Amino acid sequence: MFTQPHKYKPLQKALESLHGQNGSAQGTLKILEQSSNRSLGCQDVYILVRDGEVLRGTIDEEIEEFPLSAFDFEGPRFLDQDAEAPDALEGTVNKNLLIIPLRSPRGDLLGAFLSADLPGPLDQQRLELAQSLAHVACISLREVEQAKRQAELRGQMREVWEVSNSLLPKPDRCWKNYDCCSLLIPSQTAAGDCLDYFQVDSDHLAFFVADAAGKGAGPCLQVSTCRAYFRALIAAGHSLGFAVTQVNELLYRDLGESRFITAWFGYLNERTHQLLYVNAGHSLAFKLNGEIDYFQGEVSLPLGLFQDTTYEAEIVSLADTRGLAIFTDGWTERKTADGDMYGARRLMKALRDAGKNSRETLEKVFQRFEVDCHPTPKDDDISALVLQKLSPNAS
Repeated sequence: MFTQPHKYKPLQKALESLHGQNGSAQGTLKILEQSSNRSLGCQDVYILVRDGEVLRGTIDEEIEEFPLSAFDFEGPRFLDQDAEAPDALEGTVNKNLLIIPLRSPRGDLLGAFLSADLPGPLDQQRLELAQSLAHVACISLREVEQAKRQAELRGQMREVWEVSNSLLPKPDRCWKNYDCCSLLIPSQTAAGDCLDYFQVDSDHLAFFVADAAGKGAGPCLQVSTCRAYFRALIAAGHSLGFAVTQVNELLYRDLGESRFITAWFGYLNERTHQLLYVNAGHSLAFKLNGEIDYFQGEVSLPLGLFQDTTYEAEIVSLADTRGLAIFTDGWTERKTADGDMYGARRLMKALRDAGKNSRETLEKVFQRFEVDCHPTPKDDDISALVLQKLSPNAS
């Protein structure tokens, strides 16, 4: 109860419980401490804060609950010695009490500002001061609610990313003649990039890299859906071209207008080194040979833009190469320390210094990328997949 209050402790606890000890709560408390007793002549100040459908005030470890309706009036309201207190406050505080409801700009009740044990009714000047102090508290509480909503949103985004990240393959995989290494660094809590690689049967590997338009939870869910469709269709025994065509049909229904995904799909015969691939608007794929080359086949439309689009697989041999590497545009569009975009040319130059395996190659490329771009921020997701022969003599 509020009959033996600690000076300002109810205010401090109420604000700190929501603010998490941030500067806004302390600033509000300091202003009220310096101004209330000296200027208003009151003994104690309380803030009752909204928590669900009740208002809470704290004193020591005891918490009292008050229905919102107790303070749902146009304030301020002064209760003198003879006034009838609201039922919720009956017996909890001494009289000569000033109550000012705290409302959001939309009129939602956030809480109440209470000045207890005043010497008497406030004159106009002190009443205006009390309203100013209440306004400061109201701003602080609005910041609290906004911070809580942002924290909840960040938590939800983390959950989205944790689920989608759990679907990604292990960074390193090794098969009969090839090994594979990948990298995915989100620019936000959840990534709009996705990649995957898996063994289809004893001779064949399938893989893809995808980049959804935009960033955050929506694109993250979209590329995860793309991955699921692709895996299911390949596992069902469909050809690469048919599988990508069906992925596009399904995504067209799912994504909605103006949403799309660029992707590069591959289907490799490890024994013959024959590669089938579909480039769905995603051109940052390179053959690892003496001079790093683009794949020269047809560039098809991104996924999800148009219905009834047919995707045909290109055929190329990797027999005379060390493998391949696929990147998203987060690499090429990041600014260097000089202010220029990193670009495909720098990426291709870094790839010439390939390592003895896919991990070493990707690590060298990424280290050079970080040196050239430091300290500019990563404004887009960064993803890469390197598929490399286990031995230069593999045939």
